[in-house]
Amino acid sequence: MENLAVREYNRDADEKVRIELEIANIDVQKLPAPLLAEVKTRYMGQLGNWKFSRAWSYWVAETDAKHALSVETALRLYEKYDPKDTRIRPHGLAGGSDEDIRNWNKPVDVYHIDTQLGLCKFAEFLRTL
Repeated sequence: MENLAVREYNRDADEKVRIELEIANIDVQKLPAPLLAEVKTRYMGQLGNWKFSRAWSYWVAETDAKHALSVETALRLYEKYDPKDTRIRPHGLAGGSDEDIRNWNKPVDVYHIDTQLGLCKFAEFLRTL
């Protein structure tokens, strides 16, 4: 994904955020003012109890502890979609091995997603739950 982090609000980046959410069929929420975050955008996503916010070159998907994916469900996601293609990272895990992922011991309430394909597949998976 393109690095959209900027110091000032940028209408073009804002539009890219909206389009990425729409491509993944994630409900787009327009905010009254841009977020004061890495990506200055007026858009966030919502899918069920999951919220989606754009970081510099990835998406952050997060939910509360009550709606976190169980270890078993998180492993199903990992096994269904090749993480080398989708770049869906539980707990923001960077550079972890397959063994690390298979030895999780707590529910997953946050993912970092590095590709449009990953964003689409993660949303598709959430809709099946």
